[in-house]
This record gives sequence, structure tokens and C-alpha cells, in this order.
Amino acid sequence: MQKVDNINWFPGHMAKGLHQLKKSLLLVDGVLELVDARAPISSKSPEFEKIIGNKKRIILLTKADLVLMPELVRFKNFLTDKYNAKVVITNTSKQQESSKLLPLINLEFKEEFSKNKTKGMVGRTLKLMAVGVPNVGKSSLINQLAKGKKTKVQNKPGVTKTQQWVKIDNNIELLDTPGILWPKFEDRNIAVRLALIGAIRDEILDKESLALELLSILKDKYPNYLKQRYDLTENDLKKESYQIIEIIGKKRGVLGAGGSVINERISALIIDEFRTGKIGKIILDCL
Repeated sequence: MQKVDNINWFPGHMAKGLHQLKKSLLLVDGVLELVDARAPISSKSPEFEKIIGNKKRIILLTKADLVLMPELVRFKNFLTDKYNAKVVITNTSKQQESSKLLPLINLEFKEEFSKNKTKGMVGRTLKLMAVGVPNVGKSSLINQLAKGKKTKVQNKPGVTKTQQWVKIDNNIELLDTPGILWPKFEDRNIAVRLALIGAIRDEILDKESLALELLSILKDKYPNYLKQRYDLTENDLKKESYQIIEIIGKKRGVLGAGGSVINERISALIIDEFRTGKIGKIILDCL
């Protein structure tokens, strides 16, 4: 993989988005902060922590269907204790799960409703802001809450380019914001995990090196998933990651002229199968 310092993960629109985020925070009563369940620590931006400050918020662990629940509960408890915030596990792709959030949101921000009434703003909607890194599921969540296609959704980062207000119901308006990373990763592993969950654009990454990083993580944390998905032996897992890619490529028949493995194609396939949950329910972070 390219060195993290050489990855342009913070283009101009993200710098602009961060500036807009700071201004918009003055207009809202609270924040929904979305974090990817596959990397619940790595996908939590330190920039958001600086901006949000003491503003009331709910932390949502999205894409929970892609991870093991008992493991995720440990991370939920960790985030609850560390940030003294309400943390909710959710799957933004399922309407029934997202709909359960509305009563919770109303309950959690009940005090903010009361403050508006005290200030004479009877009938004013509760204004919330959704924030998160790219591809964390903000637009999907808002579409589910609004029960309709209100914002553009694609399984890649950078689809939402500007802020947009969406009316959830008669009581709540939600500000959808662009996915934003932060200017510098202190830990290279964080950049790798963000790339694996699709928070960094694939076009600027070396897929082969990224697949090697993924295999290294899986060999250590989830060896049985690798054996089951790719029909690998215990002896196969003792080999170097680049050799395992070769083995998987041959088993899948991803071959070019002369029977050699097409590394770029098999690497892209392995990454895609991780992202879609085909390899297994995986959390990349460690506690």
C-alpha cells in the first residue's frame, strides 16, 4: 500500500465541509454521530470531537449486520464510557431498525424540545445534524428515517458533497453533511482500516497492498473465516500474505496468460468480499 502520508484523503471539499460543519453546529440542537461498526474506533473522527464539544449527541454504530454482536457490544460499552454519550447499535439498511430510532431520538432530546418551548419557540422543529466519515451510512439512515429517497445513496465515499436539510417528521429536521476525514492520521493502521471500510476513495489506493493488509489482520483475528471462505488449510495460513493471495487466485480461477494469477483482480475481489460480509462478520479494530 502507498505510504499514508502520500494518500490525498483530505481534498478541498473536505476542508470546506469541515468549515461548514463548525458554522452549522450553531444552528442545531444536537448531533447524530455515525460510526462504522467494522471500525468503531478508527472511524470516529477526532475533528468531530473538537467541533461537537458539549453539544448533546447520540453515537450510532452503523452497519451492525456486518459484525459479530457480542464483540460489538464491547465496543459500544467502551464508547459509552469514554464519551459519556448515548450509543446505539443499528443497521441503516433495514427500515424496521431505523424506525426504532425516532422514539429514542425524541426521548434523548426531550430536554432540547423543552428548552425551545421555554424560549417561546413553540412549534419549532428539533434541528439535528448527522456527521460521520465518508461511506458510514448517513444518507441511508436519513432516507430510512424520512421513509423515502431524500438523499443520494451509493456504496462509495464522497456522494454527498453539500449540506442538505431533510424533514424527518413534523417535529424533527436533520442536516445531512458530507463525509469528512481529518487532515493527518497519527496511526497508519487507522488509515488502512478506513481504506478497507471504503471511507477513502479506492481510486487513490493500491488494491493489492490493501488486500495484503486485510489478510494480515484476518490471519491474526479471524483465521477460521479465511479457511472457510477460501478453502485454505492451516499450512496455507502459515504462508506470507502475498502467497495466500496467489493460492486464493488459483482456487478462484482468476488467471491470466500462462496461468498466472491476476493479482489486482483477486485483490479487489477479496476486499469486496470483506466489505459485503461474505468472508464473515469482522471488526478491524482492537480494544
